[in-house]
Amino acid sequence: MNKPNRMILYWDSFNEPDEREPLMRFRLTYEGELVSTQDDDRPTDLREDRRRKQKHALRKWFHPQLQHLWATHPMLRAKNRLNADGENYIDRTAKEYAGWGYNYVPVLKKGTPVICHIETLFLRRQMPGGLIRGGDLDNRMKTLYDSLRMPSSPAEMKDIPLPSENEKPFLILLEEDNLITHTAIETDILLDLPKDESDAEMNRVRLIMTVTISPYGGTLESVDWV
Repeated sequence: MNKPNRMILYWDSFNEPDEREPLMRFRLTYEGELVSTQDDDRPTDLREDRRRKQKHALRKWFHPQLQHLWATHPMLRAKNRLNADGENYIDRTAKEYAGWGYNYVPVLKKGTPVICHIETLFLRRQMPGGLIRGGDLDNRMKTLYDSLRMPSSPAEMKDIPLPSENEKPFLILLEEDNLITHTAIETDILLDLPKDESDAEMNRVRLIMTVTISPYGGTLESVDWV
């Protein structure tokens, strides 16, 4: 049974990981504004514009964390070694996933025998469980999960600036969000005092996402799952 401040959002019981140890487990963090458009009384197109820009801001936040992951995790470092042609995995993948002025490199690609679980500790300025009981969960978490995947259409990148030099290529967690087979969230109070009474301060959250990548079926050879 779920606790009042904890909820299983999605569980694909068909796609369970096998009994081997996870291939990778790491944490992505975010601190800043995470807005909801649920109670926004602006026109629909303006609400969607706000959500689209929020998703890209989240992607930009996670990009340097994933850069550090690729640079330090032994499995990803091995995967990114130069091949016989003198080209590494990141450069090859960036050419494959080019679009809307960006070259994306997902950690997890579709068609590989791995699945992804994400558990999120969601700290915000409400009582524990208020987010879940308040009905705003889907709205804010959908924005968060969308930011972990590559954009899926030109509309998502409308009016989005081109990448900076440090964002070439642009690192992302997932090629598609259907690679996530389990998500859960736990809410608690963010105890930091707000700096002021602005909407941005009251909407500020601190997120700690535990990402677990596990094998699923088949036989994994070395690190060729990436």
